[in-house]
Amino acid sequence: MTSNDFLNAPTTSQPARSAGFAEAQAPFVQEARSLGLDADAIAAAALKQAIGDEKARRWNEEHREAFAAWDRWVEENGLPLEEHRMF
Repeated sequence: MTSNDFLNAPTTSQPARSAGFAEAQAPFVQEARSLGLDADAIAAAALKQAIGDEKARRWNEEHREAFAAWDRWVEENGLPLEEHRMF
């Protein structure tokens, strides 16, 4: 095979692939639009919420030991300035 054979070879289409995420969600997007819903805004809000939830979960996990230490300190020493509480 020469370089001309390679360059003049017929092009093939993209290999077949299974349906991706966007293709799998198409029926839901169409139904949302038929109901007058903004599927893009809903998806963006859901992603924003999921990202925030995951960040909070990770932050809590990262600081779990500090929370436990504070709880132990309060159990041993009581609340700071407890004598000034009005309730």
